[in-house]
Amino acid sequence: PVAGTPQAPAQDAAATSGTWEIQPSEKAGRVYLELRQRHSNDGREIPLSSLQGLSASASGPVTFTLKRDAGTFSFEGTVRNGSGAGAYTFTPSAAFADALEKRGIGRPTAAQQHEMAKSDVSLALLDDLTAQGYEKPTIDDLVRAGQHGVDPDFVHGMGQLGYHVGTVAALINMRDHGVSPDYVQGLMAQGIPK
Repeated sequence: PVAGTPQAPAQDAAATSGTWEIQPSEKAGRVYLELRQRHSNDGREIPLSSLQGLSASASGPVTFTLKRDAGTFSFEGTVRNGSGAGAYTFTPSAAFADALEKRGIGRPTAAQQHEMAKSDVSLALLDDLTAQGYEKPTIDDLVRAGQHGVDPDFVHGMGQLGYHVGTVAALINMRDHGVSPDYVQGLMAQGIPK
């Protein structure tokens, strides 16, 4: 590269685009969506209704979107019999970045917003963490939280059961070790106290 030539846009473009695959779920009204990039993939079940422009009866070429607080995924590809594949791009939300900055968390890069959007790290998650008295997370904390399955349902559920562990890192540790609201309720049903 020529000295002084910015490389970040190409890196951000590579970090915020990839391929996708979709399959029907055994659960009614849901699909399994997998997003792939060079050396990583991320898949999860989501409501079909969250994919704007895609219906259960779609067949042939498709374009649809998935909007999250952190930004919007735009998909192109082909679907047949409920399964399909193609390419996607991600557009970060400036409003989300502004909201994080206003909350004193910092301003995420496009790649960080992409990671947060994949796992649906939302402003609702931040609101619940604040309401429960958690230490202010960093951008990296939020990215890791999403990657490890710490979502609003998990935080709210653990809070409802009286578990306020103070930091996002502690929540991630609990989640990684299988401690969930269902697990805690199961222990309580066996007579094991908090």
